Amino acid sequence: MSDLQIPVTPKGMKLQLNTVANSRKSFARIIRMMAAGELDGNLFRALVYGMTGYLSYIKTEQENEIIERLDKLEANQSGKY
Repeated sequence: MSDLQIPVTPKGMKLQLNTVANSRKSFARIIRMMAAGELDGNLFRALVYGMTGYLSYIKTEQENEIIERLDKLEANQSGKY
């Protein structure tokens, strides 16, 4: 067996990730909990890593939506001239 210990999430800790605003608040909560000494360093790193990846994904999705909207606007404009 390995000496690897799996960090435990503090009881009652919920990360709301259903919107960008809630994700940002959850990320801030993780940082505050670490600063207060309520999170193990390994758990903090794992959560920050996961949140960073998740927020990067959201950003990419939003950028793709903007590009699609811009393409549609450009296509509409080119037909009017």
